[in-house]
Amino acid sequence: MSRAAIQHWIQGEWVDSTTHAETRTCFTGEPFRTFAVDDGTLSAQAIEHARRVFERSTWAHQPRLRAQVLLELADQLTAEFDTLADVISIESGKLIHHARGEVMACISECRYYAGLARSIQGRMLETDAGKLSMFTQEAIGVASIIVPWNAPGTLLVRSLAPAMAAGCTSVVKGAMQTVSTTHLFAECLSRCPSLPQGWFRSFMAIWPVRKCFASTQTSTSLASPGQPLPGKPLWPQQRRH
Repeated sequence: MSRAAIQHWIQGEWVDSTTHAETRTCFTGEPFRTFAVDDGTLSAQAIEHARRVFERSTWAHQPRLRAQVLLELADQLTAEFDTLADVISIESGKLIHHARGEVMACISECRYYAGLARSIQGRMLETDAGKLSMFTQEAIGVASIIVPWNAPGTLLVRSLAPAMAAGCTSVVKGAMQTVSTTHLFAECLSRCPSLPQGWFRSFMAIWPVRKCFASTQTSTSLASPGQPLPGKPLWPQQRRH
């Protein structure tokens, strides 16, 4: 695994920042990886780009393509199984067999939602003589995903995979303690041959970016950790949009 500074992945390209920080090994406290830090500028641009991709592409109307990308992601995660497990263990402090179980769960979730992507159904009913009512399910738009540190793999996939299956575009803000895990997921996605350019963005940022997620009118769905500090202040803002 390269020790170069971890960068943001936006519009299919790796983007650096002027500010950097570092993660530490949970077991020894020693520095582990250096990463670029966003002050909110790149995140706002990423959300706006994701909105444009959602509105102008056919991603939301191609369930076979979405299923194929999820299956490819599962294959990529399988290929990086040992590396992912090691990084999750180092950055989050999990025992290695727990970290391996987390990676297995991520792979399973991707394959589950790949099947679900091709079975999104509506319904039709007769409300009166000669009158039919039809209900369909549609992707909502941009899914802004905040990933906590304590299960950086499964808590990313539990939001990302269903967003993919539904046809949303996604912007992911990884936890600063587990940057390498989020980066590895972004690398795995970048290697999926069927993934349309610009569908997914990943970046590392400081706290105000979370408020950017909630306050922007471009982001239409917000997934955040359940703990009061990061999650509670955001939902009242999000409901206004």
